[in-house]
Amino acid sequence: MTLREFGRLGGEKWSPSFASKLGKAASKLYREIYGKDPPQKRASRDWRNKVGKYPCGILEQAYRKLTASNDKSTSTILSIPETEKTT
Repeated sequence: MTLREFGRLGGEKWSPSFASKLGKAASKLYREIYGKDPPQKRASRDWRNKVGKYPCGILEQAYRKLTASNDKSTSTILSIPETEKTT
């Protein structure tokens, strides 16, 4: 399954930067598990480009990691330290 197919299943449209981060995270997971680069296939949108093909579980894990790290980073940015809170 490609990143684009995975995004369509969830009905989401990602920014190019998020899709790039997701692809890198999925490739890293694939290499850790299988010890080799993920297989590639021709993109349906633009035939000359090749895209990575991953098992769905790897894409799900990478997506969860990426969204969890995004949630943590935004929550730490938006949280107010105890010393600055006024009552």
